Amino acid sequence: MEFTDTIKEVNNVVIESSGLKNEPVSNTCVVGIASSTLYDTSIFPNNANTFYTQISYKNLNGLSDHLQNLINGNETDAITDLNLLYIVNCFKDPNIKMIFRFLCSSDCHGGESFGTFEQNLKIYKFVKLVTTRDVIIEFSDHSMGAFFKNWTRDEMGIDSPIEILPNTHNGPYKMIGSKDIFMNSIHPTLKQIGDLSSSNEICITFENAGGTRIYRINEDNISNVKLISRGHQLESIYTKFGIRQVLEETGNEEQEEQEEQEIIYEPVHCEFNYGSGMIVVSATHWCNLQSVESDVDINTLRRYYTDTLGAQATQDLDDEMAGISDPIELKRAVSNSVRQLSSGGEHPRKLKRY
Repeated sequence: MEFTDTIKEVNNVVIESSGLKNEPVSNTCVVGIASSTLYDTSIFPNNANTFYTQISYKNLNGLSDHLQNLINGNETDAITDLNLLYIVNCFKDPNIKMIFRFLCSSDCHGGESFGTFEQNLKIYKFVKLVTTRDVIIEFSDHSMGAFFKNWTRDEMGIDSPIEILPNTHNGPYKMIGSKDIFMNSIHPTLKQIGDLSSSNEICITFENAGGTRIYRINEDNISNVKLISRGHQLESIYTKFGIRQVLEETGNEEQEEQEEQEIIYEPVHCEFNYGSGMIVVSATHWCNLQSVESDVDINTLRRYYTDTLGAQATQDLDDEMAGISDPIELKRAVSNSVRQLSSGGEHPRKLKRY
C-alpha cells in the first residue's frame, strides 16, 4: 500500500487550509517511511507548527530522484503527487526543520535488511543526499538493525558508529537518563521528555516487543556519538531460564543478589553527525511506554497538551486528574499522557511482530 486514506485526508486538509497548495506553512516537516506492517505506531500530530506525513519506500525512491534534481539545479518534471511536492518544497526551504523517520516495520525484515541489496543501497543514497542540508534522520529498533547491519565504509564514507548485537529484548525494560542531556538532544521528542521532567534523573519503563534489537557504540567512534539514555531489560536472563527459581529453592540469596547487581546498561538513544545532518538512534518506541517513574512537571505537561493537542485536550486532562485521589492512579494517568504526547497515540499500544 502507498499510505492510508486517513493520512491522505490529513495531508490534503493541511495543504488546502494553507491557501497556498504547493507552499509549506509549517516550520517542521516530519516524514515517516514505511510500506507495510508498522511496529512503531508513534506519529507527530499535524498542527500549526508541524506537518506530518507517511510515505512508502516506493515513494521514497521517487522522492530521492526529485531531491537529487533539486540539489543539482536541474529542471524536473512536474510533481503530480501533492504529498511529495509538499515535502520537496519543505526541503527547499532552509528555515523548515526536516525529520525523516525510518519506521520500525516489516519492511526491515526483523532488523536484518531493507529487503534487497539494491533497496539497502537506495536507503544509503537517500541518507547521503538529504544530509547535504541540516536534517534529522531517525532509525529505531528494526530499521536501526537493517540500516547499521548493512552499513559499509565504501558506501557511507566512514565506519559505522553502531554495531547491532545478535541478542534481542522482550518485555519490561527500564530506561534512564538525565534531564540536561535530553534537553540538549537534536530530536524534538527527546527534548520534550527532558522538558517534562521536574528532576534531573529521568526513569521510564517500556514494554518492549519480542525481537527488539540491541546495539552498542563502537569504541573507535564513541567520541563522535552523543549517548542520551541507557537501559536494561527488567526480566533477567536468570528469570527467563528458571535459574532464579533454583536460587530461591536453594536459599542462595547471596548469589542471587550478586547476579542482580550485574546489570549491564545498554545504549537506548544516541545521536551523531553525518554530513550536515544528524542521525538519531533509538532501541525502543514511545508507543511502548508503560510508566514514567521519575517526576513530571504538570504545568509543563499542560503546556505541551495545549500547544500540541489544543485547549480542549488540556481541559480534559485537568478534569481527569482532578477526579483522581489515588497516587498510583494519578501516576498512571500522567504516564498515559506522556505516552500520548511522545507517540501521538491516544491509548496504550503494545507492538506485535508478525
